[in-house]
Amino acid sequence: GDVALTGTYDLEGGSYQLNYGPVKRKFNLLKGSTIKLSGDPMDADVNITASYEISTPPIDLIGNEVSGLSNVENSVYKRKVPFLVLLTIKGSVSKPELSFDIAVKEKAAGVSYELTKTIENKLEQLRADPSAINKQVFALLALGRFIADDSRDYFAGNGNANTNLLANESVSGFLNAAVNQIAADLIKGVDIDINLKNVDDDPNAVRTDL
Repeated sequence: GDVALTGTYDLEGGSYQLNYGPVKRKFNLLKGSTIKLSGDPMDADVNITASYEISTPPIDLIGNEVSGLSNVENSVYKRKVPFLVLLTIKGSVSKPELSFDIAVKEKAAGVSYELTKTIENKLEQLRADPSAINKQVFALLALGRFIADDSRDYFAGNGNANTNLLANESVSGFLNAAVNQIAADLIKGVDIDINLKNVDDDPNAVRTDL
């Protein structure tokens, strides 16, 4: 018969390994992430955030904002600052809404309020354009650093579609493992498989099959 699961799973810890070609990055789940079930496991509602920490100089990110400063004044922006790349998964597991963000790590040693404010103001501008914030996210994941504003063709190709494909393909494995773990804890001998597959067979659109 039909399998029904009801309740809320609070994810206290764990990690997710993002693998994309030679790029392998470990995201740690943040407390407050949940998976809510109200019947069909395929309709589970997720609210998950995971982070990847990296230290890199912010000068390429905010180069335009500090272009009028002297070399001595610019030196503070050439020092490494700890950043968090945030991966957020929300909505139904069958149609997850995936998004990325970047934030300065809170209470980081040696990072002043003024520096944090300058970086956050720039990141707030980028958040208005998902393709712009995604460009910086994948630069951090692939290159370990930010790229300057004038490097607009670095992720050339199909534009934001490339980053959406990467997000869907990589997170598919995470959703599959999470729901399988819940089912295994509650019902022995039941295997639930979730797989998101992107099919680029239409020049005008990319189809995502569940």
